[in-house]
Amino acid sequence: AMIAPPETGELQRSRPSRTYSPQTLTDAEQGLRTALDLYKAGNFEAVLSVCQQVAERYPDTAWYQRSLFLTEQAFIQLDRAGEADAAMLRAQAEYPELADYAVSILADHHFSKARYSQAAALYQQVGERYPRSSLAERAAYQRARALLESLFALPAIEAFETFLKDHPRSEFAPD
Repeated sequence: AMIAPPETGELQRSRPSRTYSPQTLTDAEQGLRTALDLYKAGNFEAVLSVCQQVAERYPDTAWYQRSLFLTEQAFIQLDRAGEADAAMLRAQAEYPELADYAVSILADHHFSKARYSQAAALYQQVGERYPRSSLAERAAYQRARALLESLFALPAIEAFETFLKDHPRSEFAPD
């Protein structure tokens, strides 16, 4: 089953008083569950710490791969774009089952922060590297929007035209 972090709006910004150390983790699954609980509580620095512990103590496991994805999500929540980009690249390489999601979520974050050129490049990557992904259609549309927002009018028009040609029945296509 895919692990999806909760929507940002659902997060509580409380800081749990409990401190986590490497000795606290008894197994990889428990470590990831701890990181998810911390994520839900809004304690993103602690998420990074626990995910690092999972990575160090349990490499080459599915829990390690999931911790990479959660690490990217924590960096996004902390608006640490450079580190989120690096985490996304690692997740792409080491957790291919969620690579399209890792790229798309980071693209959405860049778009929400008005970093439209970065968003457009990532949306393009989703379409090119993961054309069969359920996210590819939305990524094509979002890429065109990002180009338009970044005032690259001609590339935006071309991207919208390509989107409409490739996805004429899309929910994003005008009536």
